Amino acid sequence: MTNPLRLLLLEDNPDDALLNQQALRKAGMDFTALRVDSRAAFVAALVDFNPDIVLADYNLPTFDGLDALALVRQHAPDLPYIFVSGVMGEEFAVDSIKRGATDYVLKDRLARLPVTVQRALEEAKLRAQRREAEKILHEQSLFQASLLDSIPVPVFYKDRDGRYLGCNRAYEELLGVTRAEIIGKTVRDLAPPAIAEKYLTMDEELFAHPGRQVYEWIICRPSGEKRNVVFHKATFPHSDGSIGGLIGGMVDITELKRAEAELRIAATAFEAQEGMVITDAANVILRVNQAFTEITGYTAAEAVGRTPQLLKSGCHDAAFYAAMWHAIRDAGAWQGEIWNRRKNGEVYPEWLTITAVKDAGGAVSHYVGTLTDITSRKSAEEEIKNLAFFDPLTHLPNRRLLLDRLQQAVASSCRTGKLGALLFIDLDNFKTLNDTLGHDVGDLLLRQVAQRLAGGMREGDTVARLGGDEFVVMLEDLSDNAQEAANQTTVVAEKVQATLNQPYQVAGNEHYKEFLLHYQPQVDVAGRITGVEALVRWQHPVRGLLFPAEFICLAEETGLILPLGHWVLETGCAQLVAWAAQPDTAHLTLAVNVSARQFHRPDFVAQVLTVIERSGADPCKLKLELTESLLLEDVEDIIAKMTALKAHGIGFALDDFGTGYSSLSYLKRLPLDQMKIDRSFVRDILTDNNDAAIARTIVALARSMGLDVIAEGVETEAQRELLADHNCHAYQGYLFSQPVPAEQFESWLPAAASRPN
Repeated sequence: MTNPLRLLLLEDNPDDALLNQQALRKAGMDFTALRVDSRAAFVAALVDFNPDIVLADYNLPTFDGLDALALVRQHAPDLPYIFVSGVMGEEFAVDSIKRGATDYVLKDRLARLPVTVQRALEEAKLRAQRREAEKILHEQSLFQASLLDSIPVPVFYKDRDGRYLGCNRAYEELLGVTRAEIIGKTVRDLAPPAIAEKYLTMDEELFAHPGRQVYEWIICRPSGEKRNVVFHKATFPHSDGSIGGLIGGMVDITELKRAEAELRIAATAFEAQEGMVITDAANVILRVNQAFTEITGYTAAEAVGRTPQLLKSGCHDAAFYAAMWHAIRDAGAWQGEIWNRRKNGEVYPEWLTITAVKDAGGAVSHYVGTLTDITSRKSAEEEIKNLAFFDPLTHLPNRRLLLDRLQQAVASSCRTGKLGALLFIDLDNFKTLNDTLGHDVGDLLLRQVAQRLAGGMREGDTVARLGGDEFVVMLEDLSDNAQEAANQTTVVAEKVQATLNQPYQVAGNEHYKEFLLHYQPQVDVAGRITGVEALVRWQHPVRGLLFPAEFICLAEETGLILPLGHWVLETGCAQLVAWAAQPDTAHLTLAVNVSARQFHRPDFVAQVLTVIERSGADPCKLKLELTESLLLEDVEDIIAKMTALKAHGIGFALDDFGTGYSSLSYLKRLPLDQMKIDRSFVRDILTDNNDAAIARTIVALARSMGLDVIAEGVETEAQRELLADHNCHAYQGYLFSQPVPAEQFESWLPAAASRPN
């Protein structure tokens, strides 16, 4: 919503003022009016009321309308001023317009007043916009002139006919002319004929082929001095797209030319065996030799024009470079070892010498650097050091370096009074792991132990490997109070123990190649194969095929059960997907055993769902088997995880039921689908009444909870028949098949399906 128009009425007759306002309102104009009839009131209103337009009578008792007009034009040159009078003749009207009035309206023709006011306002707006545009153009002109003068390179510009339109201060200083002397003139007016024709020829060539033009030339200054310059010129267009003229700049390359001449003199000595680089005083690379390219990987074309910072490795701080350049400024040279970076990103050590080259006046004109790659020498030194003082497997200090640091620590302790401590560490069951999983896995474990120990120590403490699975941690600068030092040592020891007790990821993909899955069928009372249980085997390279009893306990102790269990789940789901594509196996379910340690991982649910998603397996055909011992810890967490997976269709079976100490109050809350009768009860079910009673009880309990029940370890038809009599209608065991590889299971399946009950 716009603000009302501010209307100032210079009128001594209130009725006439009212008539003016009525005429404007009748035309739909929105305004706020103020009537004044004296000079003092009029002057005050111009400031305080700040009118948008003035309607003035010509004759007032104490104040003349022309005097008021003069005051308005002093105060606001663009303010619309309209005479509204009943006595104005044509001569007076013309005179008032000449003096600055916007228009006039006779009082007996007030119908014209709204149109006149509207037109006056629009003209005032246009005048204000024009003044603002002129102001902006003037400011832009001043800015452009200032901008050109701030450019240190000489700049000039001409029209299409070759007449100079202007130049900057650098151009005036270089050629000893002023802008006033060249504007409107051509090069023929300013230069000797031969030079003028050269310039004109180049200009015409640029106009004939609009765009950019670069060429080298020699100019002569008023003093007679000759300078080598490079001209950079380009055309610019008119608003209609036609060529308006050209703009040019000159770059003085005199010193560069001189430096190039000096470099040519040294060309013979330049191609030495050592890498060499020459820069100007600004440290811009002018030339490199072939040895430089071989060392750094940068060709001359890639290096020239850049600075030696392209070799910067990031290994040195600002203080290093500040000291280097301080030495160069004071002594004129510096040499030392520095780490640089090759073009391929490799950081390497080099021996660098930098020498400053000075001109006759003592100013630095160039820098010459010679560099030698000392990678081989440094590697040999480092290898000797490592062999002498560091363990080659873990890269920790060895016994020799530990003893050396121990002597230093004892001396420091005597000097400062601060106490120290030694922690001796060895790994439980390391020999067993080495013998079962192999030395490569043992070495991997030792490296992880070393990383954990070294990563958890303070700066200044020492972690060393004595040999085998024995490590030593040396703590320094503990408290000078024995009890406090002992407490500090205890804290560190507990931290070390907690760190080392975390699971280790040492069963990499190369070891999974030695694991494989066998599948044992699960059948119903009619003899139909409904699913399989996946059982892991280890194809040991020396000991042959090993069953879980020989390695699962060790996997649990070492934490290998986590990656192993994940591999079993991934491999089993992949097999489910493969079977889903075959009519004979598409209906099969797959049971996978999950260890307590695996299930209690915070991310277990996410891991299972990720495997399902990545493999594309049907979650409704996957069944996770949990052991009864798993229920001894954090039942609420177990229920939450089972419920989350159950929501995606994954089933659960309780394995080994009856062998542990399950609480029935917890058991009824678990979202189970199936109970398994442990093989230990099935084995003697025909001869041991207790085992038979336990089997009947498990079946009854499962049925009462709405769960399926399956017996494992069924080896004889008599066992199966007795279980069937007890209402157990699902079985697995050697009576049907031992666990076999997937290929063997698939080839056996058709014959088993056709076998009569």
